[in-house]
Amino acid sequence: MAGIRVLGLVQFTRRNRFILTVALGIGFVDIVAPTWFDQILDYTGSNVHLQGFEEGVNLIVKTPFIIAAAIGVFLNLVLPHDRSMMDDMMFGRDSQGEMISLPRTEP
Repeated sequence: MAGIRVLGLVQFTRRNRFILTVALGIGFVDIVAPTWFDQILDYTGSNVHLQGFEEGVNLIVKTPFIIAAAIGVFLNLVLPHDRSMMDDMMFGRDSQGEMISLPRTEP
């Protein structure tokens, strides 16, 4: 309930709605299909450290609110806040509005 109350205080922009949708969507995948990650990491060796690492990763991935929070924080850090910055990122322009040309590679 506290999380829903916090969402009521957020000013929803297109960026914030996208981040919320992606984070909740992946969180709900874990609720709907709890075994979705079982085949990814399946270590059965004798190394105790690798078993502990696998259990830690599985704990993070199999807990819906942790994976949703991690993805939300990651997207919040990566996606630009300004719409013009997003347009520049999508269309390959630098900070002065000049087109960024990628170096050509010879076949």
